Amino acid sequence: YYNKNGVFCQEFSTIFLTIRCFRHIIYGRNENMVLENCIIKSQLKTKTHCNLCHNNVFTLKDMKNKSYRLIGDENCRMKVYHSEPLNKVDRIEDYQRMGITNFGVSFTFEDKNEVKSIINSVLKLMKKVS
Repeated sequence: YYNKNGVFCQEFSTIFLTIRCFRHIIYGRNENMVLENCIIKSQLKTKTHCNLCHNNVFTLKDMKNKSYRLIGDENCRMKVYHSEPLNKVDRIEDYQRMGITNFGVSFTFEDKNEVKSIINSVLKLMKKVS
């Protein structure tokens, strides 16, 4: 754990040492919120499941021009994902010093090359520390 000044805090690390089977997510896009009603469906003013969100890419843009990906589910709810993925792959060594040995990655809409690249980075860093 790093404090707000970027200093590694060993005392916080001891808490994790007592937790067995702890898995730390080191890569993935955070789901910011779930909208109960489909934005696309409401714009089209349709009452049926249009499935457009399953066949197309839709995003919301904020004031800073960051795009937040929208993914619809089978019940016409929309999940809004963060514009940038959480990427802590380069911190694997720090987490291992804290006693964390189980890491998770969560892929949502990365393409095949991105998935390969991330997995290779994780494996390379884990071999380096082993």
